[in-house]
Amino acid sequence: MPKMNKNTLRVVRVLVSAALVFVVLFLGSMWLENQTVTRPLEAMLMAQEGVLDAEVTEESGLIIVEITLDAVWDLKSVHESIEQSIKQMVGTRRFDIKLRDSAGSDLEEAFYLIHLDLYQAVATGEFRDAFQAVEQRLDELDVERFRLSVDSDVVYVQLHSGQHYLYRVISRMARGQG
Repeated sequence: MPKMNKNTLRVVRVLVSAALVFVVLFLGSMWLENQTVTRPLEAMLMAQEGVLDAEVTEESGLIIVEITLDAVWDLKSVHESIEQSIKQMVGTRRFDIKLRDSAGSDLEEAFYLIHLDLYQAVATGEFRDAFQAVEQRLDELDVERFRLSVDSDVVYVQLHSGQHYLYRVISRMARGQG
């Protein structure tokens, strides 16, 4: 095995030291992010009405907020409140809210049967006719309670049957925008 000269040995030591410093800084930044954003955001969301659980992660600079909701009366107001709370904590950073519900197969099937009407309404802006068609179809399926709400950005869909509930938030933004 060839002997290393003193200069090569110094270079190796510097590279190993630099790698260790990088690892320590990276782990420190992850810990700091967890202490200053993730945990406080999860705690704030858990305190919100209707929230059963909240989990915050980050992927490629996008903050992903997964929220398990209880049965709520007005998904629109709950979602808007959650969104405002997140914006206060993360500022201008990008985030995505993913809702977990307690749908069950009957409500999943009901949503599948109405989703084309809803997406057509999003595409055309003709919500009155689509919502009437959805209402008729849901009445036929014996969905106990449902609520459809629209604002400038999204359509909120709530379906309730027994102990099960399904929540969907459908973006009104055209594909490829924003």
